[in-house]
Amino acid sequence: MFGALASLLLITEFLFQPFLTSGILYATQIAFLPSFLLTTASMQGVKSSTHSLSTKDTFTTDTSLKSNNESLSQIGGFTSYAPPEWFDLDRNAQIKLAKILSWESLSKWDFDIFEVSKLSEGQPLLFLGWALLSSPYSHYFMDHYLMGSYSQKIKEMEGYNFIDEFNIPQKSMVDFLRTVERKYKPDNPYHNNIHAADVLQTVHFFLKDNSSQVQLSSLYVFSSLVGATVHDIGHPGFTNDFMKNSHSDLAVRYENQSILESFHVNLTFHEILGEEGNLETNILRAMKPEEALQFKNIVTEIVLTTDMQRHKEHLTNMTEFLTPVKSYNDISLPLAKFILHVADISNCAKPYRSSIGWSYRVMEEFFLQGDREKELDLALSPLGDRDTTSIAVSQSNFIQYVVRPSFELLGGYIPTVGTHILPIIDENAKYWQFEIAKEQKDEC
Repeated sequence: MFGALASLLLITEFLFQPFLTSGILYATQIAFLPSFLLTTASMQGVKSSTHSLSTKDTFTTDTSLKSNNESLSQIGGFTSYAPPEWFDLDRNAQIKLAKILSWESLSKWDFDIFEVSKLSEGQPLLFLGWALLSSPYSHYFMDHYLMGSYSQKIKEMEGYNFIDEFNIPQKSMVDFLRTVERKYKPDNPYHNNIHAADVLQTVHFFLKDNSSQVQLSSLYVFSSLVGATVHDIGHPGFTNDFMKNSHSDLAVRYENQSILESFHVNLTFHEILGEEGNLETNILRAMKPEEALQFKNIVTEIVLTTDMQRHKEHLTNMTEFLTPVKSYNDISLPLAKFILHVADISNCAKPYRSSIGWSYRVMEEFFLQGDREKELDLALSPLGDRDTTSIAVSQSNFIQYVVRPSFELLGGYIPTVGTHILPIIDENAKYWQFEIAKEQKDEC
C-alpha cells in the first residue's frame, strides 16, 4: 500500500513544491524537528472517507514529550518511535526510503541495500533494522508521518511485532541498532555495515518466504535476525588465518578457534547486551529470563557457525536432515544456523549489478590483506596477491563449489530458492565464465 502512496506523493511534491511551505498541502514542514507528536486531537481535519489533510494544525509538536531527542508518533492510541536520524533526511529521501523499506519491498530478493545506504546517509543497518525489528510500528510511523493515512490499523499491518511479544522498548531497539552499526568499520570494503544490513535483509527473505517447509518460532526468528545484525560486528577486515598467522591478541584470546566469530559474540553480549553495555541499548532487559537465555544461546550458536571452516559441516548436517528415513523432533537450530550461513555467502546469488559490486568489494578486502601480509613478511593468503589473482576465476570457483551447492540444499527447505534464485546464480556464473574467456584471450 505504502509504495503506491509514496509514488503519488513524489509526483504531488514535484508539481506543488511552491505551495508546500505556504501550508496549502501541509500545515507546517516539521521534518527538521528532533521530535514530534502526531496526536489524535490534532488530526480533527482528517476526513475519514478520503484521508485528506486539513490545512490547519495537521502536525503539532508536544514539547512535554521531548526527551533525549526522542521522536514519537501517537495515533489512535498507539505510539511509534522513529530514529532521530530520520529527521536529518530531506523529505524526498524520507519518501524514497519509506518506499524501499515497505514490507513488500523488504521481502524481495532484488532488494537494493546500496540504495538504502545512500538514502539513509550511510546508516543502512539502523534504518533497515528499525524497519524489520520494530515492525509494524516502524511502518505505521512512516505511513502516518508522510501520508497522514488512516487506511490501516496497526494490528492489520504486516510485521514481526517483536516489540510487544518480547516487551522491547522501541527506543531501546533503535539505540541498540545505532550502537551496533557504529561498531562496524566503515573503511572495510566488504565487512562493513552495508554487508551486515544486506545479510539481515537476506535472512528476512528466507524466513518470510511462503514456500518454506519449516516454520521457526518467533523467538528463533527474532534471534536469527539479531544474529544477522551482529554477525560481523567489529570485523577488522582480515581473515581468521591472518589473525592466527600474525599472532594477534584475538587469536591468543580465542585460542585460534573461530577467532573473529567468537569476537563478534563477545562484543555483542559483553559490550552491548552485557554488564559493560548501556541499559538503554539492552533489548533483552524486559524479556522473560528463560527467553533471554535461549536468545543468547541461539545467537551465539548461529554467529559462531558463520566461520567458513565449518562450511562442509553445514552441508553434511543439512543433507542428513533432508533424508526421509531419519526423524528429528526439532531442526530449528540447525536450520537457523544454515540460513545465516547461506545469507552470509549470498552475494553471488544476488541480481547481476549487486552481485558484481559485492564481488569486487570482497576481493579488494582480500587484496588489502595481501598487501598487509607482504608488509609483515607473512605467507600470502590464497586470494591475497592483487598482481596474480584472477577475480573472475576466484568468483567462478566460489559459485561452483560453495554458493550453488549451498543454495541447492536450502532449496530443499525453501522451494522458492530453487525456482527463483538458482537461475540467478547460474547467470552470474556465466558472467564470470565470460570474463575468464576474455582474460585467456588477452593472454594469448
